[in-house]
Amino acid sequence: MVYTTFENYGSTEIPTTTEYTLSVHPTYPKLPKPLRLSSSTLDNDYNDDVNNIDNIIEEQVNELNRRHNKNRITSKELAEELDKTSLSKSLNKVKKMYRDSTASAVNKLSGKSGKSGIFLTENCTTVIAQIGTTAILHCEVSDITENTDWALHIRFATSADGGYYECQVPTHPPTSIFFKLVLVAAYAEIVGESEKIIHEGSMLRLVCVVKRSTEPPSYVFWYFENRMINYDLNGVSVHNGRQTSELVIGKAEPRHAGNYTCVPANAKAASVTVHVVQ
Repeated sequence: MVYTTFENYGSTEIPTTTEYTLSVHPTYPKLPKPLRLSSSTLDNDYNDDVNNIDNIIEEQVNELNRRHNKNRITSKELAEELDKTSLSKSLNKVKKMYRDSTASAVNKLSGKSGKSGIFLTENCTTVIAQIGTTAILHCEVSDITENTDWALHIRFATSADGGYYECQVPTHPPTSIFFKLVLVAAYAEIVGESEKIIHEGSMLRLVCVVKRSTEPPSYVFWYFENRMINYDLNGVSVHNGRQTSELVIGKAEPRHAGNYTCVPANAKAASVTVHVVQ
């Protein structure tokens, strides 16, 4: 199984390679022959056609909660996608360089043992990952080896990792399906105005929401004047949800006035200024 991406489709040069980590699930005592793994960028403008990223993320999260851990599109949409991004032109160049290559994504294949198999992962799957996390592309194939689920793990993913990826079975000719990886930047937002005025003795409640996050943050830290206060027992409590964090001070005092900052993992921080008046 080979994962490949393409870049500079206007050039005739063979793309450079970048090593990634490949994991196989499940793990067996005897693994198949080591595989070559390469990566490059096909389309620098791959993200231009994503018009409403928040809706796409919401759809993907819902899909994760339901069943498949993927956001899929149909074969017809794939053809339109290939036309929009000029991927077909790029593949024609690849076909000239590799005569055994195929210019279209194929769902049926024949393994070395002669058994026929199919890609269990649909073509073309769009995967949305959060910058700074591990992006995982699952390519499931039946009847080729004992290992049917091949996963490409891109750790600490950056925006440069976004683009088109190919999962290829090295048959003759090779057969492939494609993935589109979109990287998004999560950010924190504290509900309400950026400056808050509360009366002395009243309750101070700050709610931080993590936006464009494809997975719950591993932590959310609160800072008061650059000092972390999550575990401050002096009247401060913090309650974390899946995408939210709430800071509560039961009775505000003048010493509680100042700058509060919400810092989630792998997301841009948010700050507010609190004024305590009599």
